Amino acid sequence: MTEDGGPQRLSFEPKLFANVAQKKAIPIAELYKQLKKLSKELNGLEQETVDTQSLDSVTRQLLAPSLLRHKESGVVAYVSCCIADILRLYAPEAPYSDDEIKAVFNVFIDQLQMLNDSNSQFFPLREYLLTSLATVRTPALVAMLPESEEIISRFFTALFGV
Repeated sequence: MTEDGGPQRLSFEPKLFANVAQKKAIPIAELYKQLKKLSKELNGLEQETVDTQSLDSVTRQLLAPSLLRHKESGVVAYVSCCIADILRLYAPEAPYSDDEIKAVFNVFIDQLQMLNDSNSQFFPLREYLLTSLATVRTPALVAMLPESEEIISRFFTALFGV
């Protein structure tokens, strides 16, 4: 809750795209800065007191293919952490469709497979992702999806392979 007893709202409005219509990401240095700031604020919000409507815009923006499949693995690591926090804040419901959840989990799995590189500057983000997924029990979302066996198998293979 805020000091006045009202719900918490996401105050930061990230500008992740140079061209919103085309979902073309902003320059990399600025993108890292925006994602880091967004990640920090999302991490500080409490599930019980957050106004999830304040998350709607960023919830959609983070699904852009230009972010989920960005060539810089650090960008994808930050995006993954932000989405994991969004899933935590919306729990037990997910703000995404079944197909979107599958796409997100495929990205999560790709990030978790990189946990074996503890020297990476993005290792702490991937470790945070793993902890967040375990704490919130986010993988249960995938288990409820139709035809989820492949993703679940990839998920456990990634975890046991690290």
